[in-house]
Amino acid sequence: MRKKKRRNMGKDRWKNRRGPVWGLLGLLIFLTAGGYTAGHYGQSGAWPWQKEQAAAPLAGNAVTAVEVLDVGQASSMLIVCDGKAVLIDTGDTDSGSTVLSALKKYGISRLDLLILTHAHADHIGGASAVLAQVPAEQIWMPDVEASTGVYNYLLQQAERQDIPVIQPEPGTVWGTEHGRLEVLAPEKEWLGREIRDADEAGDAFDYNDSSLGVRFDCGDFSLLCYGDGELPTEKQLLKTGKVTADIDVLIVAHHGSSNASGKELLEAVSGGRPGDIAVISAGKGNSYGHPTEKVLDRLEDAGFRILRTDENGAVSFQVDAEGGFDVCTDYK
Repeated sequence: MRKKKRRNMGKDRWKNRRGPVWGLLGLLIFLTAGGYTAGHYGQSGAWPWQKEQAAAPLAGNAVTAVEVLDVGQASSMLIVCDGKAVLIDTGDTDSGSTVLSALKKYGISRLDLLILTHAHADHIGGASAVLAQVPAEQIWMPDVEASTGVYNYLLQQAERQDIPVIQPEPGTVWGTEHGRLEVLAPEKEWLGREIRDADEAGDAFDYNDSSLGVRFDCGDFSLLCYGDGELPTEKQLLKTGKVTADIDVLIVAHHGSSNASGKELLEAVSGGRPGDIAVISAGKGNSYGHPTEKVLDRLEDAGFRILRTDENGAVSFQVDAEGGFDVCTDYK
C-alpha cells in the first residue's frame, strides 16, 4: 500500500462561497482581471465572453480549478488547467444553462475536451445546448450503440459541427503543463451491449458499466471519476493499479447508488487513513433515494469527508502546481 501523502494547509482549509472571505477574494480577482464584458446573448449567437478567451478565475497560486456543478439528479464537472478546459458530462436536458453559466464564469469559449462518460440523459442531456454555444475540439465517449433520441441527436450535432468523436481505450491520455488526465476504464470486453448481466437492483444492462473511468492529476492532487460505473467497473479500475491511496478526491459513482462505491475500491482510495473527500452529485429529494444510507455508511467507515451537491451546492477545488488545494462550496 502506498503511503498517503502529507496534506499541506490548503487541503484542510474549507471555504463557503457565500462567506465574506470568498466574496472579498472574488471581488479582488474580478477587479484585477478587469471583470467580464457586460452584455446579453444577442442575435449573432455569440455569448459575451466568446470574443476573447479570458483567464479562469484562479485564486492565489492555483493553476487548476475543478468544479462539480450542482445540476440536480445529474452529473457535470469542469476542469480548467493551464488555460485549457475539460468538461466531464453535461447534466440532463434542463442543465444546459447551469453548465453554460459555469463556463462563462471561467471564461471558457471553447472546450478542449468534452468527456461523456456514458449514454444516459442525466449525463449527456445538456450537451447539445452546451455545444451550440461553446464548441469542443473533441468528444470522448464509450463505444456503444445509439439507442435514445438524446444520444442520436448528440451524435448528429457532433457531425454537423465537425467535432471528432473518439472512443478512448484505457491508457489514453490528455494533458497540459501541470495536469494529466488518463482513461482507466472500460476494458474492451465491457463496451457496448456485451454488458447484459442484471445488477443488484435487478436492472439489465443500461450503459452504466460502459462508463468511462478517468483519473486526473495536478502535482500531488489526484481525482477519480467514473460516471455511473458500478461494481464491475470498480473491479476494472482496481486491476489497473492506478486506484491508490494517493487519490484525494473521489467523485462518487452513480449519484450514491448502493450498486457502486464498493468497500474494496473505497479502501484502496482511502488507504486506511481518514481525510479524503467524496463528492456526491444528487438532486434534493430525488425519487431514487440517492445517496443511499448504505453508501454513506461505507464512505464514513472508510474515513471520507462527504460533500453533496444536494446539500452543499457546487463543490470546487483550487489546486496549486504542487497539488495543494482549497475546497469551496456554495453552502456549508
